[in-house]
Amino acid sequence: MGLCLASVGDSELQRLLFKRLRLIVLWAGGAAALVVLANGLAAAPPPPSGSAAPIHALSLGAYAVAVVLALIAGAIWLYSRIIVRRAVRDRIGYPVPTKGTVRGLIAASEGGWVMRLRTEKGRWLWLTGSSQALAPIRRRMALLTPGRPYRLSVVVTYYRKSRVIHEVTGMAVEQLDAVFANSASRQVGTEPGLP
Repeated sequence: MGLCLASVGDSELQRLLFKRLRLIVLWAGGAAALVVLANGLAAAPPPPSGSAAPIHALSLGAYAVAVVLALIAGAIWLYSRIIVRRAVRDRIGYPVPTKGTVRGLIAASEGGWVMRLRTEKGRWLWLTGSSQALAPIRRRMALLTPGRPYRLSVVVTYYRKSRVIHEVTGMAVEQLDAVFANSASRQVGTEPGLP
């Protein structure tokens, strides 16, 4: 969640790059420590019992875990590099509008938000945004009665490549319990033998 953008501004890109650096140092440092440990185990003299098989297996296991940690560090570097490039390209373009139903809103640790949207075309779309950009949706969701089914339809403008929300331009709430009651009464009236 820390590698999600809340906006395409310089301060947000700097925050992402600093977070990336911290995560890469953590994962790559762990990989380096395991490589040193594995080298030490491989160079250790055999135990007095004469069998070096457990130490050799432990050394190979440390190498394998080091490779996994290095791959995670590389994936973080590549992912954040792609995200930053897309955000810089999006600055020169215009945000595009889309309409859909909000299916989830998750708070990120650095203050941004991640929103899952089901578009009118049936596609799932994950978007990120700042607290300010998503404030209307958060306020509306806070006012809704918990436990009652509803559908929150929104119109947002977002940057296409980085999938960062620029602005919420429209919103409508539909209480689904009234829709369910209306459809149930229609079904009862259309059953054979009923007036």
